Formats: sequence, C-alpha cells, structure tokens
Amino acid sequence: MLNYSTGEGISFPRHLIQASKAIKYIRDNAKRFNIDPEKVIVSGFSAGGHLAACLGTMWDKKEIYDEIDMPFGYNKPDGMMLIYPVISGKHHAFSFKWLFGGQVPDEDMKYQGSPENFISENSSPAYIMHTSNDQIVDVKNSLALADALATKGIKFEMHIFPDGPHGVALGNEITKCGNEKWCNSAIATWVDSAATWAENLFAE
Repeated sequence: MLNYSTGEGISFPRHLIQASKAIKYIRDNAKRFNIDPEKVIVSGFSAGGHLAACLGTMWDKKEIYDEIDMPFGYNKPDGMMLIYPVISGKHHAFSFKWLFGGQVPDEDMKYQGSPENFISENSSPAYIMHTSNDQIVDVKNSLALADALATKGIKFEMHIFPDGPHGVALGNEITKCGNEKWCNSAIATWVDSAATWAENLFAE
C-alpha cells in the first residue's frame, strides 16, 4: 500500500514520482519479498485509481527519470487494476484541483493530468471495474480510458455493473462497513474476475 503526498502545494507529477519509487523499491527487493519482478500489477480505487492509471500510461515522463536513477521502464507496471477510477479532467474536475495542489486547473492542466490522453502502444494492459450509476465518479471516466485503450490496441477487460454506490470496494461483508448498499453479490464477482485476468495476463 502506497501512502502518497496530497494537499496544498503538492502538485502533479509528485504523486507519480512517488508511485514510481514504490515500483522501483518492489523490484529492487523482489528476492526479499519472494515475488516475480516481471509480474507487478498496480491497483487503485477512485482517486488511487487515477494514480494507478497514470503510472500505467505516463511511466515514461521525463520528470520521473530526472529524479529517480533507474533503467528506462523499470517503473512500468505489468498491468493496472482500476476500480471506479478517477481518470479524466473532463469528467471529474473536482479531484484535479487537489491533483494540482489546490489550484483550480486550467484546460492544459486537465489535459496533462488525464491518463487517457497518454495511452500509447507502451501502456500497461488494464482491468477496469465501475458501476453505471456511480454518483461521485462518473462512469464516463472508465469509458474514456477504455476508448483510448481500444484505439491504441492495448488489451483490457472492463466490467460495468448496473447499480452500486461509489466506494463499494469488494462488494461483500468484508468491506460493507455497516452499509448494506456496499454489499452486492453481483459486484463482488469482480474480485475473482480480476484474479483470472491477472492469471491470463501472465499466461500469454
């Protein structure tokens, strides 16, 4: 779990640099953690999904390598798992104010902070989950990313469930936190499908 910096004066891409350092740390310590350094997936929910999506699409930004001494691509995740993610400055401008340290973002800032604008043939494959009636993070965020991934030929799997509030998490008893709307057996299937997606990703 990454605790990254937010708040007044902490502006993009500071969060992306911190996430890159986390991936570097994981790969540097792969033997210690008993993991395969070539099977590292980044996962994020809501605003964390935005950072995860940025890492999978903007891992090659110059600002990262100006600060971190590592081989090119060392911070690129092998996949990105995005759960009701914030993606686009067009569809969730409120979050972008805090992405840029409290500033009201102009159009260029919104563009620079929107990962759908930076999809390329080198972007990470994705698993995406959202609900169609999410009232906090519009499903258009996930749809915008999916459209950009499809345009560039990047493989992805996406599940859009018809009904469920923002923050539904695992959709089961573990994460319902006393809110029955967060316990939905249909939505809970995403956990198994995400695991299958990851297994198939590395089986190719």
